[in-house]
Amino acid sequence: MKILVFVVFALVDLASGAYYLSIPPSPDQSLYDYIAWQGMHGVAWYSGSFDVTWPGNLIIADIGIRLFGVQNWTARATDYLLLQPALLAMHWFLRSAGLSGAAIAAVLVYPIIYVTSGSWMAGHRDIVAMHLLIASAMVAISSKEHINRSLFFAGLILGYSVLLRPTYLAFGPFLLIALRTAISPNFFIGSLSLGIGTVVFPLALAVAGLLTGTLTAWFQDGVGFVLEIYLASQPRVRLFGQLLINLKEQFLWLSATGILALPVWWRQQPQAMMLIGMILTVTISFFVQNQGFAYHLGGLIPIFVLSSLGGINLMIRDGEHLRRLSPIAIIPVVLAAVTVFGLERRVQHAIVAFVHRPDQQVKREREVTEIVSTIDRESSTSDRIFQWGWNYDIAFRSQRLSASRFTDTPLFSHLNKQSCCVYGTWIDEFHNELTKNKPKFILFDLTTLPSGDSAEDQNSPLTVLTRILSTGYEKRLNFDDKVLYQSSR
Repeated sequence: MKILVFVVFALVDLASGAYYLSIPPSPDQSLYDYIAWQGMHGVAWYSGSFDVTWPGNLIIADIGIRLFGVQNWTARATDYLLLQPALLAMHWFLRSAGLSGAAIAAVLVYPIIYVTSGSWMAGHRDIVAMHLLIASAMVAISSKEHINRSLFFAGLILGYSVLLRPTYLAFGPFLLIALRTAISPNFFIGSLSLGIGTVVFPLALAVAGLLTGTLTAWFQDGVGFVLEIYLASQPRVRLFGQLLINLKEQFLWLSATGILALPVWWRQQPQAMMLIGMILTVTISFFVQNQGFAYHLGGLIPIFVLSSLGGINLMIRDGEHLRRLSPIAIIPVVLAAVTVFGLERRVQHAIVAFVHRPDQQVKREREVTEIVSTIDRESSTSDRIFQWGWNYDIAFRSQRLSASRFTDTPLFSHLNKQSCCVYGTWIDEFHNELTKNKPKFILFDLTTLPSGDSAEDQNSPLTVLTRILSTGYEKRLNFDDKVLYQSSR
């Protein structure tokens, strides 16, 4: 039986991986690849490449490039490699609750659910960080005899998840609450062990930033800019409606089965409290970020999978009503049927997209290949380029350094000279960099053109770029949504 399960898992895992690598990376994934690649060629993170992400994502991108090189599928392959220990953590979570059937089902089902969750969901820091929270929870309960040591190592994993999604630090108190019985009466020592473990990775990277002179730049980019410029000013009350819309549009059947199965877990402690803590962590993170993006709820996907499969297993294992064939026996059957139906629909759409790639995706890949080939053929490795917009995969695959440190242009475009304190001066810095490091090519994303009052802003980064384009650039390639300009000098 074990051999059969392993064979089926291997087939599912390989097929899911093959499909996942066919999905183009999201702009965020390509941006991290590009920043990491520049870092490998002497450009410091943050002080040399502007972005608000925390360094955990850049470390993963760096490892991926070292493993797979500069490929369109580098980010996806790296992420799928990281999914494997996440599957082990999910299996471990369900086994720790005595749910061996659900544990087996999870490793067979979750790879399919994960890779079919969408290009802006799978591989993003919210869902990846949740995998780490699950692993952290499992390490915490791995040894009751040495609970404080277990909590220290759980803290290490929790600390790295914070380097992916800082708001996931909220899980720490929930983990301690879930384990309050195991660590009593030495609750303080247990809390201290978890806390010390949690700060190890952040502190190590803070020291590294101090030694490399990038700590101040990281704080300006990843903390100050986010709080002062990027965070939406709209009231958070609107997010309640957005939360429901995202659940409905992104993973309706999965959230329905996960929520309905959750009460069945109540006698399974501390796992039940851990599940609740993870759900609350994602919810808190969603509201703190105040953007309303669907992928900010991505951490719910593995939690709902655990809840659904575990709930079905619990009802079958512990339900006396099933042996009496009472009407309530229909509940686990319905949950299982909905899960199977939802999975089947995902597989169906995935197969269609894999066999017959969408025309828009095929068209864009041809355009990207032509742009990358042109840059490679008509410039040297010492030439600079600049990419404005969302086409970070082109910048990454071109293997040319950016003419400016302001690589995350959609975020940078929020600025104008009236922006507070240091950020207003960044526009002058942007102009000086483009003048000094005159790019051989400038890739311009037409979908980022502003409208309304912002189109007339004479002090915006986009205005600076258009002025640079007027200093001896001509169109080299022209597509529906992007234009490649080449310096004529």
